[in-house]
Amino acid sequence: MKAKNLRAKERTGIGRVFSRLIACYTALIAIFAGVCGYSYAQAMKISVSNLVSRNQLIFESSAFTLQNTFDTMESFTANLYGLKQLQQLLGGVSWPVEGKTMNIYDTIHALPAIEDANGIISGYFVYIPGGDVIVAPGQGFAHLERYYADHFAISAGQEYESWRAQVLLNEGKSIHADWQTGREMQFVMPLGNAVTGGKPGKVVYRISTASLLKQLTHFSDGADQHALVMDLDGNVLAASPGSEELVRSLQESGSAAADSTGEISVLGDTFRYSAQAVPEFGVRLMLLVPHSAIVRQAGASIAGMVTICSLAWWPLWRWFSPTFCPCGKSPARPRRQRPAPRACG
Repeated sequence: MKAKNLRAKERTGIGRVFSRLIACYTALIAIFAGVCGYSYAQAMKISVSNLVSRNQLIFESSAFTLQNTFDTMESFTANLYGLKQLQQLLGGVSWPVEGKTMNIYDTIHALPAIEDANGIISGYFVYIPGGDVIVAPGQGFAHLERYYADHFAISAGQEYESWRAQVLLNEGKSIHADWQTGREMQFVMPLGNAVTGGKPGKVVYRISTASLLKQLTHFSDGADQHALVMDLDGNVLAASPGSEELVRSLQESGSAAADSTGEISVLGDTFRYSAQAVPEFGVRLMLLVPHSAIVRQAGASIAGMVTICSLAWWPLWRWFSPTFCPCGKSPARPRRQRPAPRACG
């Protein structure tokens, strides 16, 4: 009878130990999961905040650079406005090229080279409507259609008359490019005649697409970030390498004209974007980062915390374990007591 009671108590004790062990594990797992979940949420919040702050700094730096470039073009155009040889060519409404050969020669040798400390302006040329000619430092072009493909084309698929209407005959300031070819951008500024105020010519500045995109990608973390340059109507002018599918999807969805900061869904992923216009230059800058990249960044941020939690989990488990002994030794299991032998007789 005593043996049965002892075995019953032993089974009850083992059940209690097992219950305490399960409760201990459950509590530790809940604590660990809560800490990791909170850490992940905070890491995501910090990652998005850092991304927005970094993009804002990039925009401020890029906008400052583009403003300096625009000021350079305005100042240079003003200097061209006062160039005597060029003003002589702008003075007539229409004239035959043959009668102005010496004037054109003098002009192409008088035109100064442009210096841009930011490296964005790669060159320029001047269109003179009276003779339908183009002059540049050391170069002169008549019969423009012959030289269009080799010297002036932005896109291989654009016909001369289309380019002429957009760039040479368009009124006011404008910017033109083809993001698919990655060639130069052309920024157009009008150039009038100082005396007659006749039909204005055009100064067309050649903008290096690669140099402009470098302003946005210089601080990039890598291939995860996409940089776009658009005109103010939302037409993409330039895109960083590897962004072709993204640009097509954005233009099809009409999302490329978005401003400020937010999220858009394209190509089966969610992208965090930031955009800012630079009105003087006629462009809008846009940076996009896929949500998957932000998740990876957040995961990397909490990796150290998960390791710390894992290391802290073992002593906690040992402390709360029902078999834990502060002296470092596992307590001995209670020995089963044998019933006393009966006396003979």
